[in-house]
Amino acid sequence: MYRSASTGTVWNSLIATCPWLRGSVDVWNGRHYRFTEDGIDFEFYFRGIKGPMAQFKIHTSLDTTKQLVGTNVTIENLTIDTYGPNVYYDVIPFEQLYTFDTQPPILVKIDGMPVLCKSTRCSYEYISSDILITGFTVSGLNVVIDGTNLPQTGLEVSISNQKCTIASNDGAQIQCAIMNSMVAGSWLPVIKTAAGDVPVDAAVAPMDVPLTLTSASPLSIFENGGDIIQIEGAGFPADTNTMDVVEITFDDGTTCPATFMSAT
Repeated sequence: MYRSASTGTVWNSLIATCPWLRGSVDVWNGRHYRFTEDGIDFEFYFRGIKGPMAQFKIHTSLDTTKQLVGTNVTIENLTIDTYGPNVYYDVIPFEQLYTFDTQPPILVKIDGMPVLCKSTRCSYEYISSDILITGFTVSGLNVVIDGTNLPQTGLEVSISNQKCTIASNDGAQIQCAIMNSMVAGSWLPVIKTAAGDVPVDAAVAPMDVPLTLTSASPLSIFENGGDIIQIEGAGFPADTNTMDVVEITFDDGTTCPATFMSAT
């Protein structure tokens, strides 16, 4: 080191050579020498590094024009705080830890407000089930759902965003009827119970219902708008109050909101 060296210049040179030490090393002035004429003392403090710093070597200077000059010049180094035999690992966040539990505790909120359960501990129990929808057919307004151990009480059946009124249910097959024809889209039957939705076998293909347009009137409309256009076809929702999304857009990007709707 040459006389003008300071903790800042030493640190900058160290980080420029070993950028991976940024944030892991500090350079302090030592307390062995009061005047730089007597000597230079630096303390290097390494944080989070386990093992000897063998890659560091103390020497006068690689630049022959900046060698230390003096009487009996010596260079000494000493490891003041050696690393210990123990290895410290950062704490693993709790959300990354998983344990097996058949009744895991849960946090419950209703409308954003925390819920205090009766036993002061909210939990739920996972119950494996062999209930499964294995197939279905639709003929007109009649729907037949086949499955394994289908629930016979406390269930709601729907398809195409419509309630399906149950006519019969023997646990292996459910026969029900919807009020209106199927709406355009890709549909699978939905059976809801208190324990959740009944799963559908992955091999069951959804039913694709096309949207068909047969006519539109009037054929000419005013550019400024105000005309009522009637579009007829099949695959429409029964009314505007269903969960179906209906968008009518002309070639020029003009949208036309639906004010009345029926299945045809």
